[in-house]
Amino acid sequence: MYTKVGLSVRYNVEKPILFRSHTTFSTLESTVSDTTHLGDLRIGQAKFDLLETYRRKMEKEVDSIRNLENPNITKEIFDNMVAHCYSEFEDKWESFRPITIESLNELEVEIKRRLN
Repeated sequence: MYTKVGLSVRYNVEKPILFRSHTTFSTLESTVSDTTHLGDLRIGQAKFDLLETYRRKMEKEVDSIRNLENPNITKEIFDNMVAHCYSEFEDKWESFRPITIESLNELEVEIKRRLN
């Protein structure tokens, strides 16, 4: 099984600063050989949900920038923010690999805590 997730981001650095992001799941680049194996589906969902926690964290950073009186924001700053967000997600995801039932349970608890 392979789950391809990513970030879809659109932004404008001119005032007012606009920033929209979504966590995405690529059906064309994801594969699963046995859809009856619930563990595989849980792993795919956990990967998507973990990236969502990082996307929300990034949105909070953007909100704090918006609240600055004179934000000197550039396209490169947002590009770097998105790249950093995805890199942090990948590092965290790799820290749970290989995925076992125990590590999946631990990951799901952490995701639930972050999303609440």
